[in-house]
Amino acid sequence: MQLSAPKPPIFNKFPESLKKIGFYPALLFLIILIICIKNYTPGTFLTGWDTLHPEFNLSLYWQRILGGVWQEHQGLGAVASQSHASEIPRMVLYSLIDLFFGLRFVRYAYAFLTLFLGSFGVYFFLKDVLLRRFEKASKLLGAFVGALFYLLNLGTLQHFYVPLEMFLTHFGFLGWYMWSSSLFYQTGKRKYLVLFFLFTLFGSSQAHTSTLFYAFFIYFFAYFLLILLTDLSQKLSWRPEYLKRTAIIFGATLIINFFWLLPNFYFAVGHGGEVNMSKIHGLFSNEAFLANKKYGGTQDVTILRSFLFSWGEHTGNAQYGELLDEWILHLNSPGVLILGYGLFIFACIGVIASVVRREKFGYGVFAFFAIGIFFLFNVNPPFGGLFVLMQNTVPLFKEAFRFPFTKFSIGLMFAYSAFFGYALSWYANLFHKITQRILLPKFVRGSILVLVTSLLIYYMWPAFSGNLLSSSMRVDIPKRYFEMFKYFDSQEGYGRIADFPVHSFWGWVYYDWIPANRGGYQGAGFLWFGIKQPLLNREFDRWNLLNEQYYREMSYAVYSRDPDLMTDVLDKYKIRWLLVDESVMIPAADSKQLFYPEIKKLFAETQKISLSRDFGQGLYVYEYSSPQVMSRVESHDTFYPVGDVVYKEPYDTVYSFYNPYISGGEENFPYVGVTNTDETVKEEYVQNQGDVTFVNPKFITGDAILTGKDESGEKSARVPLTAALERLPGNAGLVFSINHVSSGEELMRTTFDGIDSGSAVAMSVNGDPRGLFINSAEFGKKEVNFYYNVGAPNSLNIFTLKEGNISIMGYTGELEPCSDLYGMSSYEIKRLEDGFTLTGSGLKACLTLPVTSVLDSSEEVNVSNPYVIKADVTPDNPYSICVFSNKSGLCENYYRDGVHMFTVKGNVGDYFLRFNSNALGSNSPVATTFRNIKIYSVENTIASQIVLDELKVLTPFVSEPYKIANNMSFGGKATEMDHYNRYCNLLQNQDEMPNISGTPGVLTYSSAENAVCDSFPFPYLPQTTGYLLEVRAHNVAGAPLRMCLTNEFSKRCDLYVELPKNPEMESYYYLIPPMGDEMGYTVNFSNLIFGSDYTENQLESVRLSPIPYNYLRSFHTEVLPENGKQLIVLNEAYEKGWTAFCGLVPCKAEHVTVNNWANGWVFEGKRDASGIKFIFLPELLEYLGLLILIPVAIFTFRYKEKFTEDKGDRDE
Repeated sequence: MQLSAPKPPIFNKFPESLKKIGFYPALLFLIILIICIKNYTPGTFLTGWDTLHPEFNLSLYWQRILGGVWQEHQGLGAVASQSHASEIPRMVLYSLIDLFFGLRFVRYAYAFLTLFLGSFGVYFFLKDVLLRRFEKASKLLGAFVGALFYLLNLGTLQHFYVPLEMFLTHFGFLGWYMWSSSLFYQTGKRKYLVLFFLFTLFGSSQAHTSTLFYAFFIYFFAYFLLILLTDLSQKLSWRPEYLKRTAIIFGATLIINFFWLLPNFYFAVGHGGEVNMSKIHGLFSNEAFLANKKYGGTQDVTILRSFLFSWGEHTGNAQYGELLDEWILHLNSPGVLILGYGLFIFACIGVIASVVRREKFGYGVFAFFAIGIFFLFNVNPPFGGLFVLMQNTVPLFKEAFRFPFTKFSIGLMFAYSAFFGYALSWYANLFHKITQRILLPKFVRGSILVLVTSLLIYYMWPAFSGNLLSSSMRVDIPKRYFEMFKYFDSQEGYGRIADFPVHSFWGWVYYDWIPANRGGYQGAGFLWFGIKQPLLNREFDRWNLLNEQYYREMSYAVYSRDPDLMTDVLDKYKIRWLLVDESVMIPAADSKQLFYPEIKKLFAETQKISLSRDFGQGLYVYEYSSPQVMSRVESHDTFYPVGDVVYKEPYDTVYSFYNPYISGGEENFPYVGVTNTDETVKEEYVQNQGDVTFVNPKFITGDAILTGKDESGEKSARVPLTAALERLPGNAGLVFSINHVSSGEELMRTTFDGIDSGSAVAMSVNGDPRGLFINSAEFGKKEVNFYYNVGAPNSLNIFTLKEGNISIMGYTGELEPCSDLYGMSSYEIKRLEDGFTLTGSGLKACLTLPVTSVLDSSEEVNVSNPYVIKADVTPDNPYSICVFSNKSGLCENYYRDGVHMFTVKGNVGDYFLRFNSNALGSNSPVATTFRNIKIYSVENTIASQIVLDELKVLTPFVSEPYKIANNMSFGGKATEMDHYNRYCNLLQNQDEMPNISGTPGVLTYSSAENAVCDSFPFPYLPQTTGYLLEVRAHNVAGAPLRMCLTNEFSKRCDLYVELPKNPEMESYYYLIPPMGDEMGYTVNFSNLIFGSDYTENQLESVRLSPIPYNYLRSFHTEVLPENGKQLIVLNEAYEKGWTAFCGLVPCKAEHVTVNNWANGWVFEGKRDASGIKFIFLPELLEYLGLLILIPVAIFTFRYKEKFTEDKGDRDE
């Protein structure tokens, strides 16, 4: 007898172990494991988009969630808008995971864990609850395919492709909530209540964004309400215990979540409305909802396809592409979409089957089905009318559910999966009854299993190819960042960190880490997870308007290149460290706006900023040594009460005069705080009266007037006045006069004799080359605005000019395109006897020649003297001539009264004279003719000093508004201006240009499929002065126009807004501050389309009027300091919940705002700050909620109910 070798004991036990586990759970486990393995990339972090990275510093994260109501690290500090405290249970799991896995794998591990949890939760819910009345084999098959459907559908894809922990947690625990609560409802057994308590507690992290919990609770409430009503309607089977159990389930759900719910209510009541006022939120909310609306139709809701299928991402090499590109291709594969719709139909059969079989838990799951369908359809038919009614009647409804898909899709996935499994069980049960007579039930069930599993795998095949998690989310964060985290962890001094660049207000950043394709991290950011100090990052701006105000002040200081303003911002906000990361990039945009060289230069010019650490590859930390010791708590004997509030403004004028200042005084600055939330000037402060526009102050006063910084950065006042030059008949000379801008009162008049009437003349006041020009054949008066220096010298220069001709003969100059090429582009030049004609099509055609070639070779270039270019241009267009500087990359000529004036800064060889014919936005030829081109240069100079009565100069600003003569402004009717309209998508075929005509006198932009853009250049506007920007527009349908005021030096939007949504033609005004010594702006409009909406807007006019911005804002009445009082300052963002305690009781002091942002307490008499403790009282709400968990846990673990068999549910 031959004996076989004995098997190891483990193999003897394996079949029994597998049998004990069950075939279906083992198969489900294997499928999930394969997906996890295929979606893991060794050596990378799972990072990007809305990332949470507590593993970077677990102890720090624990501190922030245990004190989760006040988030000190969020810039200046903020009340937690997101429920950070809800992370406490998840961090218990996370800390355990962190013990066993490396830093890079921790987030992967949590994502994969929720895949397993979610799928098995649905499996056991189906097996033990919804399918309990089927025979065992059919029940197990239905539970498996339902769980597999929950795993393999487009909804799961979209939540895991760019994963965020709250949605992963919701996905992972939903099935277990429903399993444990349903079984407790049905049986009343303590073990299910205990499990429900634990699942609810550990699943509470889904509430990191609280609206996700509220969406879940809507589902949860409706589920048990329908089940309870079903039981109540069946008198024979109803028992009163059901009411008790339902009350326990709902009560436990709420009370277990009290530790984050109570703080969240505090935020909603006290600060809920402020989020809507943030710039990010104001621009993005409507865009987000309209994107959801596009995917609210039957063809998308049935297969759980959302806005992410039209979302973009940085795909490398500074270009954008489709986020879900591989999935878009897959859905276009043969049969995939048909299969998706077939799966939905099969789930609908499950709905019908559950109703036919009178399955009470099926009624509950139907609540998930109906509610999910309702919210995902949103404003679309057939339920759109009710949805819109709820938006209009419930104030928080629209805001809370602006992304319906993210909040309600997992619940709808759960319903689809449950009914899909129910339909399979019903079919399997039916086939079992038919085939058991011919002994083939196992074969039939096996065939169904193989078929359905294969179809689901085919439907979601890219998930098995590594595309359930986006490859762009699997990135290796360079070691230099972790070295920086250690550096900051070693720093003990107090202070905040400001990160640079500050090019964009959006809380989204792109990193260039991968040399091969310039790829890397893209998302909301990650630095604060490893840095213990407060970080002034854009991600936090929307949670506290004070953080946004900091950004405005810092970005203005940087882009105006003002060292004094930079110092003010650093001191005001207690900034000690400045973090510069040159890895930050901007896809598909001009990298100039990142401003790296200018930032470093500004740091060098700002006193007491020094490089502290270079971590390599462009990552630097600078340290600011403030002249005053920085501390979290400060004490001041001298402070100033000011009633003006700096809001949505580029810098804090009040701080430059009165530091520190507190809230509660009278208003002293008549031109501070005059803007709305949307950055328009408040209606009462701008008044248009035909040819004149008045900028009204908040008040008129007869008190003494003080002024401060002007456009030059000097502390002396610079008052705007009007200078006039008049040529008298014959050789009587020139008359120079000065008048008030507003009143027209004459302040000075003088005559210059001996100037030949045959000479052309130019005038410059205080060295400003933007003067005026009078030709030899001209008589009469011309005017120009200038700034008079109060308390400083003022100069006048009158130049007599000699005339020279510019002859374009032969091959003089270079014919070239000076724009990108679009459509069927072409260009040519035709020489004329007295000039030439440039013709272009689909581009800007240019003739460029060096300035040196048109100057007299014997003439020495003087950098202080103006040059004047005059030509007859047909059609007349002030932008057809440009004096281009290679050094600045800008047109540096100034257009006025038909002539172009410029001065040479530096090397004349850097300057070129450029003639252009602009055919951008047109595929038809555009011809521009230039004739009689002349250049004027200085022959003689008459220099003089201007001395005025300073009292008369200042008086009108005390008693009347600032007046702007509209004939001194730039721009006008949009139809008459030079502009370039096109489709916004540059990848689109630009042979087809948008039609923007239709209504006389206005430009009409309409977008049904493609967004339309238009640009209005103002290349000659100097940035040394401020402007009042007036836009007259009308919103017809869809979203209003977006407007970007592009700074042609920095290439950045100095102003980016959405025009108000107004059905009437209205004028909107914006105040533009001076930005430096460069030139040029472009006003860009975008007629954007979100989702499937139709967008139409009309534009009538665009006008920029120079104003003395800095002077008007600095104009104020004197503020006297408080006497005999003490100010104690807590340098955290002002919030009424902060309380100062003197011993065990609150201090008897007035709580005020300090420097427009911090907390302060004003004490009568002197007070020692060391004995005062500061407590954020709302924090007690979190601790109260945690304490309540103790009696809830005791009740749960000691709960006992006399069990009675449920005769109304025989298969229990």
